[in-house]
Amino acid sequence: MHEEIRNQLEEYLEGPANRSSLERVRRHLERCESCRQQAEQMRQQAELLRSLRAEEELAPLPGFYARVLARVEAQRRLPVLAAFLDPGFGRRLIFASLAAAIGFGSYLIYAERKPALELAGPVGFLAAQASPGEQVGGDPERDRQTMLLAVASYQE
Repeated sequence: MHEEIRNQLEEYLEGPANRSSLERVRRHLERCESCRQQAEQMRQQAELLRSLRAEEELAPLPGFYARVLARVEAQRRLPVLAAFLDPGFGRRLIFASLAAAIGFGSYLIYAERKPALELAGPVGFLAAQASPGEQVGGDPERDRQTMLLAVASYQE
């Protein structure tokens, strides 16, 4: 009930023209202290805002609209490359470039690299050092599998 009344307080405070339609709000405000305090605060704020209103309507100085339109047209005519002449944009571009260079450089420095020697043929295979577990004679089951694979893949 309070929320419904508080939503109608603005209409209630507008003036006597709307008071007849908001009789229920008036009756609630007579009974409810918190809603009455909120209505009073809203009324005080409205009076404060009315006191700040200028006595007469202010008009812009002659030529104001012409100056605004001239600036808009001047902004519109700037080429795209003019953005690079802005000192703020130039600084942001430099910092972004440096950040990208630092990021890419750190990736290149810390990335894992594979050995340069690839086992790409018989010479590479013979030149490569076998680990102790890969030597022939170390594991009979592995040796048997290696021989079967060599025989099965042999081509003339």
